[in-house]
Amino acid sequence: MVNSIPEAVAVLLYKNMHLPIQDESEFANDLSKNDESTRAMVRQVMGMVQQTQNLLVQQQQTGIQ
Repeated sequence: MVNSIPEAVAVLLYKNMHLPIQDESEFANDLSKNDESTRAMVRQVMGMVQQTQNLLVQQQQTGIQ
């Protein structure tokens, strides 16, 4: 059991050093899927931003009249 912050940090660093290193080539096939899903998400967020802007404009117009 760890009794101090420095000991806890040392233990965590020690454990982290023994994690396996992930090879970038393992994820090469996932990049195309990732790019497409990222584009889809960006399109969805941009649509939501546009809807929010439209709502704000409508609120401003009804508040002015």
